[in-house]
Amino acid sequence: AADDLRLAAIRYLPALSAITERHGSVSLHALGSNDAQLEAARIVQIVRAARERDAAATVAVLVAARKHATPIAAALQSAGIAVRGVKLEALPERSVVRDLCALARALQHPADRTAWLALLHGPCCGLTLSELQQLCEDQPEPLGQLISSTTHTARLEPLARARLARVRAALEPVLAGAERSLPLWQRVDHAWLRLGGPAACTDERDLADAQAFLQTLSQQRDAGWLAGDAFDRFAEALYASAPAAPGAVEILTMHGAKGLEWDVVIVPGLARTVNSDRDPLLHWLEIPASGGGSELLLAPINDAAQPRERSVATYIRRVRSQRLRLERARLLYVCATRAKQELHWLGAAMPDVKGELRPRGATTLALLWPAIGAQFAAQLKAASASSDPAESRPARASSATLAPPSVHAQRLAA
Repeated sequence: AADDLRLAAIRYLPALSAITERHGSVSLHALGSNDAQLEAARIVQIVRAARERDAAATVAVLVAARKHATPIAAALQSAGIAVRGVKLEALPERSVVRDLCALARALQHPADRTAWLALLHGPCCGLTLSELQQLCEDQPEPLGQLISSTTHTARLEPLARARLARVRAALEPVLAGAERSLPLWQRVDHAWLRLGGPAACTDERDLADAQAFLQTLSQQRDAGWLAGDAFDRFAEALYASAPAAPGAVEILTMHGAKGLEWDVVIVPGLARTVNSDRDPLLHWLEIPASGGGSELLLAPINDAAQPRERSVATYIRRVRSQRLRLERARLLYVCATRAKQELHWLGAAMPDVKGELRPRGATTLALLWPAIGAQFAAQLKAASASSDPAESRPARASSATLAPPSVHAQRLAA
């Protein structure tokens, strides 16, 4: 009803829909369990049904967290449905980029044993685990030095020694030769080419991922300082490119859906909880100051002898919890207003200790529950009487006009 800077609450204002002739439907899909595979199978059914009604319909799946998209994308691809993921797959999860990360770390530090082991075990060298153990056992020297020592490499079989010799020849120019002064991305690129890295790529996407990684690395001014864990943190912020395909189902996060629209919008995982607000050693909270600006409120972890309900830490945790709930409501509003024709909610709820059907408190489904709880329970009851709950029909408001933003806002405020 009113703005509250302390809670980061924004009051809802009356609004009128700019498009009044549009009609659509909102469908609820009550699932009997939180099984990700069951949910993914239902999404495949929804997409197929939507494409049967309109082959040109645009479809999007909005997830709360990127990790929720993996089983959905796999199920759609297995069903022969093209998928376009927007910033969903981290580049280091691609094998070719993992090899490039190991190479970059190894070139920067000869004592980075983890990186050198990954490099020698990777497709550019191919030493087995037993061969690596023979090479490194009881040897404290850096691996970059060990592979250059004929005394240590003599332990290995001729084929393994030949592989190491090839790696030494490929890395020599960037470790101690004329290419040592080149920027990191060029050293990685030259060494990777000499090692035959592109030949280990199985498809064009691998080459595109490698190129994207090298291009991003070339834009880092302080790339020379990206050693060890710092390099891993740099790589974790990179995402694989999303190949465009005609009619592909888009999978993206709720945050990424702001400002976009699709004919059909599917919102799964309503009953899933995202990362909870853990109890840290030091609680902190920015609150509005009386004279403008903000102030920082700090509190240590609760004292065991102090009543929790009277501590500053408990107050901060309560305010943060209320802020997160309001943010979930705003994301719910974003999801509900992305659909042009069809909106599909998917979620699961189980009975509590008293046998009452209710969702967990810190979930999106809990926000919708006052409006859809009875419908949800009725749909689950009908599904339990069926032989295959996954095939139960969703409750659907046929030809119901999509509510204008003001109505959505009133429901979310309630």
